[in-house]
Parts: sequence; C-alpha cells; structure tokens
Amino acid sequence: MAVVSGTKLAVSGMPTVARWEVTALKETVPVVTSGTQRGILRACGFTDWTGRIDCLGWPSKTPGTKFTFIGSIDGTNGATGDAYVEEVQVIGDYESNSPIMTVYQLTGDGELTFGAAAATDASLPTVVCTAATAVTGVTGDVAAWAGIVRCRGIPYASSQTAGARKKEPGAIDARAVIDLYLGSTVPDVGDTTDIVLGGTDGVSITGAVVTRVEEYGPDSTVIINGRELSRFRVHYEHSASSTSNLVKIGGVTIWPPSGS
Repeated sequence: MAVVSGTKLAVSGMPTVARWEVTALKETVPVVTSGTQRGILRACGFTDWTGRIDCLGWPSKTPGTKFTFIGSIDGTNGATGDAYVEEVQVIGDYESNSPIMTVYQLTGDGELTFGAAAATDASLPTVVCTAATAVTGVTGDVAAWAGIVRCRGIPYASSQTAGARKKEPGAIDARAVIDLYLGSTVPDVGDTTDIVLGGTDGVSITGAVVTRVEEYGPDSTVIINGRELSRFRVHYEHSASSTSNLVKIGGVTIWPPSGS
C-alpha cells in the first residue's frame, strides 16, 4: 500500500474536516498461573476506542449523541465504528483572527475497525473569522475564547455488547475559558454572569460562575520583544442551580435536557 498524505481526508456526514484521529484500545485481564512461568497472560477483556475530529466552523453535532463514525484517509480506506460524542469545544482567537474551529472528542460505542472506509467531502468550507463574532458577559478586550460542553459517557458492557464497551449519557458540564488583555475588568471569583461566545451558533452559558482567574499581572519582557501584550485568563463554569441556567451549543439547548 502506498504512503498516504491525507489530502483526501474526510469523515462521512461532517463537512470541512481539517483533522481526525482515533486510538483503538484492548483492555485485557492479566492472568498468572502455574503454567505461565511468572509471565502474564493477557486474556478476555474489552475493546474500546477514542477519537478526535477538528472542523472548520460552527458545531453540527452535540455532546451526548451517537453516530456511525466513518473516517477516511484517502477516500476509500480508514476506520469505522459507532461513536459517542463526549465533548464539543468551539474556539475563537481574535489575536490571530483565525477561523472559528470546532473540536469533537469521541469515545467508542462499540468496536472500531480499520480497513474499508468510504468518505469524501468536496464542499467548499464556510469560513467564519473570529473578528466577525462577539463575546458577551465580559467587559474589556478579549484576546481568545473557548466554549466547552461535555456529556461524559458512562461505560458498560453486557451480554449484548459482544466484548466491546458502549456508552450512555452521564452528567452535563459546560465551561468557558476567556483570555483578556491586561486592563480589562477582572471579575471576582464566585461572580455569576451570562456568557455568550460567538452568538447563537456558538456556545452560551446562563448563570456561569467565575471559578478561576489566572495569569494576572504585567510582564516587562513584552515591552522588549514587542510581540504581544500581557493577558489573563478567566474560567467560567455552568451551575445547574436553576432550570433557567441554560446551556446551548450550535443553537441547541443541552441543559436542561429535553424531557427533564
């Protein structure tokens, strides 16, 4: 088989993929008996896998959902498996004015296989520059931001999973990490506010709690090298203290979940 550059990479059903990768796992049970002569026999256990997909633009999938992953390295070969979306991260960077990016963290909902994997994507990407987006809920000059929404998968295996681990949705968590230039208003730890990153297509957290302010302070070396201004980072976390404290990503309400 010839070396593949990855220029024809694609994930079925997901446009504008910039990168994808998977890690396959075999969790064995170590066994030592009189016959193994102090060696360890790797037996039984379960298969599992993890994955990541980086896409240009706003999110099209939400955490806590499942889909059939078909990732191709050249249009015809790659990896396939049932996937659970554990985390979605939306990233904006004003300092470089990079395009908005969405990163998906996956875990397996069944076995992963390598081999035939047909997927193509010939659509031109819709580029959204960070400078064209807004952040609300903070006061000052934002340098960069990330909105992270997570629904950790609870693993299980049964007589119906054929030796593979599957996942069911667990707790829902949402965080915002915002970098501001020095001179911007510093919120007090414990304050609450409503954070919106990138508008309705991005991430919004109502009633977000300030849980950490870090890296605050001047640095005289920036005056010498002239590369960048000093900045600090604020962490916000969702609190499910009220059903009006909504979490939305890509315009979809994640918390409270439907039917709750």
